[in-house]
Amino acid sequence: MKNIFKLSILSLGLLATTSCNRDLLDTYAPGVIFEEDALLSSADLQLLLNSSISIMGSRAESESVSIFTDEVGIGFENGGQGINDDYVFFLNSGSDFPTSMWVQTYAGISRLNRIIEAADKIVPKDSNDANLIANIKAQALTT
Repeated sequence: MKNIFKLSILSLGLLATTSCNRDLLDTYAPGVIFEEDALLSSADLQLLLNSSISIMGSRAESESVSIFTDEVGIGFENGGQGINDDYVFFLNSGSDFPTSMWVQTYAGISRLNRIIEAADKIVPKDSNDANLIANIKAQALTT
């Protein structure tokens, strides 16, 4: 019994020391572009700002959440508009609306954070470019 216990402790220790190799975490993925290569100019920052604002969400998501949570309801003198499309139960356990709403918002926030970090690293070409970078960073901070 002691031999089995010693053997199991030895094998557990061997497994713990060999399974956590740092080289396995840094895998090479062909076709991947890194921030250092992608964000080199004010034009790159502007493109990232445009894409981050476009995926941050729209008014349609706010309307859907308001309807689903019963914050709004059918008015007293509704003529029948939207009864079959907006006010039906369209969210079920298989719906991906809640997940996609949070994922898109956090993806936009992540992109805005990258803009804020990269704006300080980019060397402007001239004073107009410096003003543009400062403007883009200000928009990212206030979005």
